[in-house]
Amino acid sequence: MDFALLIFGGGLLFWFGVAYWRNAVFGALLLVVFEGAIRKWVLPQSSMTVYFAKDFLLLGAYTGYFFGDRRKRSSGLSERRRRSNGFGEGINMLLLCAVIWTFFESFNFDTGSILSGLFGWKAYVMYIPLCFMVPSLFRSEHELAKFLRYYLANALPVALLGVAQFSAGPDSPLNVYASGADSGAGDSGNIAVFGDDTYVRITGTFSYISGYGSYLIVILALLLPLLALSRSIRWRITFVATLVLVIANAAMTGSRSVALGAGLVLAGYIALSMATNARRKRSHIWVNVLAVGAALVAMSLFFEPAVTALQQRAQAGFESGENQNRLRAAISEPLDFFEDAGLFGHGNGIAQPAVAALRKAIHLPPAIYAFASPTDSENSRVLMELGIPGFLLWFGMRVALIVALWRTRSRLRSPFLHALALGACLVLFYQLFTATTFSPTANVYHWFLAGFILLLPRLELHPVPGVVANQPQLVRNRWFSRRRSTLKDAAASSSSSQQITSDAAQTKSRLNPPNERRGSRKYRKSSS
Repeated sequence: MDFALLIFGGGLLFWFGVAYWRNAVFGALLLVVFEGAIRKWVLPQSSMTVYFAKDFLLLGAYTGYFFGDRRKRSSGLSERRRRSNGFGEGINMLLLCAVIWTFFESFNFDTGSILSGLFGWKAYVMYIPLCFMVPSLFRSEHELAKFLRYYLANALPVALLGVAQFSAGPDSPLNVYASGADSGAGDSGNIAVFGDDTYVRITGTFSYISGYGSYLIVILALLLPLLALSRSIRWRITFVATLVLVIANAAMTGSRSVALGAGLVLAGYIALSMATNARRKRSHIWVNVLAVGAALVAMSLFFEPAVTALQQRAQAGFESGENQNRLRAAISEPLDFFEDAGLFGHGNGIAQPAVAALRKAIHLPPAIYAFASPTDSENSRVLMELGIPGFLLWFGMRVALIVALWRTRSRLRSPFLHALALGACLVLFYQLFTATTFSPTANVYHWFLAGFILLLPRLELHPVPGVVANQPQLVRNRWFSRRRSTLKDAAASSSSSQQITSDAAQTKSRLNPPNERRGSRKYRKSSS
């Protein structure tokens, strides 16, 4: 690891985050997608340094957002934060207790060193502040839709790269892993394959398969609301093409959990939309039904080798019993380790690949107690690190977030926000049984989508004045500029018409004064 580059580059990113916290958050979300490509093909010698880039950006954004408003009291942002009570007293208390418990687990003697424990604590809490910033990122439904539209459009070239990786062989330069904290692959030369024909398990622009699989699930969940409610033919064609390629890429990863998650999101979104939406809103659902049906047909026609290879891997898993064991482990494996975990667990980082890579990079002592799940299940790893109380606090808080997001959805009246909340809720439910806390990609998306609990009701009730307008921006929002000029023109036109009406009334009054009119009426009456 190049510490000089880490300090200099991290300092610049931190400063940028403080000065432009809103753009820094958007930049971090983009880095989640393209960080792996930089680590694999652009700066492979600085892979570990690039790994921390989004963290420095977000740390600066946290500083600029939570402490920078003291210099910007005119923006009204600090007053708005004082009115906010977070997720509610129950979830706030669970979240606070979970953060405190995980912090004290950093000093568990079994971690081997305090630095290892604190780095393991980062996996739990690093991205939690992001959910409280989400309501300040967007001040209107249109702005949220615009951001999601272009963010999802980035998935199209990423998915095309996945198709190229699947077609290339394991020896192709397209198929490499990033060495470092989150790859989990060990030697970057060991490329995973699947199926009888040994097709490559693709990674797209990500460091390894797990991160790419998490990204595909999130893209699917956000793509369906925009596809159904988009009025532009150009965007609908783009979204349908993206949908086909994303579903095909889910199969090309060779991951059974990703394929299961994609099926959960697609079927769950359509079924729950039809079951809970009013009849007048169901016309949008049929757009998704037709699009998903067309995507599945296109995938079976154009990407049949990927479907066949995934079926072969799934069939082999059922025959060996591996699939059944993994499904059971995702729900009940922690019960097998309650006695070993005990009350206080064995400390943060004993079961995290990122902490193991850090120990190797800076020569920290190994953990006194090491643990590896037989099925690589995250819930048992969290249990062994935090102990029984910490495990219950952490997963109780995550279940409470899912319930809160579902309740938020039931109160929304906007069709777009209602559909968006459903997609986010399905992602959080899927992440409950898969690697999320120890996967940086899934972790960032988890807390970003959890912020929808706070964001979506505010977008529906009223826009947030002054938050975005007073924040330094690198990219000017042309839509709002055009909107403001349109409103000014309309106001000027209205005032001019009112002035013309007033002038006409004054002219009529001068030509026919009230006394003369009354006199003329009396004269006519007396004459008659």
